[in-house]
Amino acid sequence: MKRFLFYLTAVTAMFFTSCTKDETTPPPIVEPPAPATVGLYVLNEGTWGQGNSQLTYYDLASSVATHDYYGKQNDGAKIGDTATDMLIYGSKLYIAVNVSNKVLVLNADTGKKLAEIDLGQKDGNDRQPRYLAAAGGKVFVSTYYDGVNWIDTTYLTRQGTIPLTEAFSEGLCVLGDNLYVANAGRKGDSFGGKGTTVSVVSLATFSETGTITVPANPNRIEAGDDGKLYLSCWGDFLETEAQLYRIDPAGGTAEKVTDTPVSKFAVDRGYAYTYNFSWITYDMENWKIDLKTGEETVFIADPREIGLRSIYDVCANPLTGMIYYLDESGLVVAFSSDGTEQFRIEDNGIRTNTVVFLNK
Repeated sequence: MKRFLFYLTAVTAMFFTSCTKDETTPPPIVEPPAPATVGLYVLNEGTWGQGNSQLTYYDLASSVATHDYYGKQNDGAKIGDTATDMLIYGSKLYIAVNVSNKVLVLNADTGKKLAEIDLGQKDGNDRQPRYLAAAGGKVFVSTYYDGVNWIDTTYLTRQGTIPLTEAFSEGLCVLGDNLYVANAGRKGDSFGGKGTTVSVVSLATFSETGTITVPANPNRIEAGDDGKLYLSCWGDFLETEAQLYRIDPAGGTAEKVTDTPVSKFAVDRGYAYTYNFSWITYDMENWKIDLKTGEETVFIADPREIGLRSIYDVCANPLTGMIYYLDESGLVVAFSSDGTEQFRIEDNGIRTNTVVFLNK
């Protein structure tokens, strides 16, 4: 009997020891796979008035470019007239089509059209969408004639307007709790170019809470990793060169980053990758600028030698650090951050103006 009790006590102890061990040992932590760029979309605006904007999809694994991707995925449909910007937000790809006065919404994985949002008119003028930004389940659209419009990403409809003090709004970006909008024109002007403000829009109230005074003709704006805004002001093209400015949102003032002319740029990892063609000197310049020290180095030794005849824009992939220079001819050349060419995508169309990255 004593032997049986000893055996039973031992088995019971083993049982509770086993349970205690199982209950206190946490399951292994499985990290989700890091996102990777699997492909990229290339947008070209085409020629004004001809309705020939196009979209290319480039698959990085196969190095295959599919031109007229939108048409092929949508039974030959056309994007429209003068597509000016696009972004991927969530599972959707949004394209602003300026002259056609609409925003297209596609499935980002397949390129299939989900919605076509007509922006309508304001005071008898087409609103004319220009650039896109996104936050909080909303896509924001700068326009020439009606401030910032916003689209609900669930219902895929234009929900309303955020009125701005000025007009001819161009680039916009999100930083912290605000949306910042570059206004290239003034209310009452018949065209942009004389504007001198960046609007500050609260994302909490969807209202303009103030403006920041900047040099004439602000156009492109990006948020840097340092919590500052970077803005190119294009001047008048004849007497005043385009310049790159830094804005501290806390202070609300703009300071020139460099004396080197800059019209197009991309900010990534503390550097600005820039481009400018001067209508005053006819010089074509491209620089890599250290935003902390101001040190400048030529990024591409001879753009024309590698086929970049008239650079139309510059983009950066924040996930990989790759820099993309886009040519008016339709050529896209991808570089590592030290200026070494990695690959190119040719024959994308006319006036290639932006690239976005499909990450999975």
